[in-house]
Amino acid sequence: MARKYHQRKVAGVRASDQAKFERMLQPVETAQAQPTQPLLECSICNRGYGGIGNSAYPVNNGRCCDACNTFVIWMRMQHLRSNA
Repeated sequence: MARKYHQRKVAGVRASDQAKFERMLQPVETAQAQPTQPLLECSICNRGYGGIGNSAYPVNNGRCCDACNTFVIWMRMQHLRSNA
């Protein structure tokens, strides 16, 4: 089943970083949660994920899935480099 993902603008992100973010969000199967756990919604890509998720700071103040967490970590590294 093909899935459609709409491009999302993330506040405060340059266009080149936005393109990297979109490549990171290529369709990935949604994590399978245990039957007793409800799926939570990622605050970045709005897909469902199981477990506790990850902090989405500095992209936003919500929780994110493991796929989006790679972008969040990358953004944290960019902030560290720019503040050094």
